[in-house]
Amino acid sequence: MKKYLALLISLLALSLLVSGASAAQNQNTATHPVIKTKMVKVNKEFRVVLKSNPTTGYSWMAKFDPKYIQLVSSRYVPYKTGSDIAGSGGVQILTFKAIKLGISRITLEYQRPWAETVPPLKEVKYIIFAFR
Repeated sequence: MKKYLALLISLLALSLLVSGASAAQNQNTATHPVIKTKMVKVNKEFRVVLKSNPTTGYSWMAKFDPKYIQLVSSRYVPYKTGSDIAGSGGVQILTFKAIKLGISRITLEYQRPWAETVPPLKEVKYIIFAFR
């Protein structure tokens, strides 16, 4: 099973690299999402930690298939500074749980919640491999 999963991950990573390289030739790479992979056990929680600054109105919004992934919590933790500096930023910690065996995706968009028609400022995609 592990050999099969390793082969699958390798093939997926290769296809993402090839498709990303050809797309980058035609567009600005700053507008392309970051794509990462995570291997997680079914019914175990895992975290995604991303830089954030809610004083700008932006926060990370998660999109995923609820048949495979559950959002357990999302919280903001400001950076520790010598004094309380307004607008200094911090991290948003999103905790998820894989609830079904298989491959799924989480798309995280850094956007203002009220500006749904405006493209996100940043985007991070995770391909989740849930195993037993």
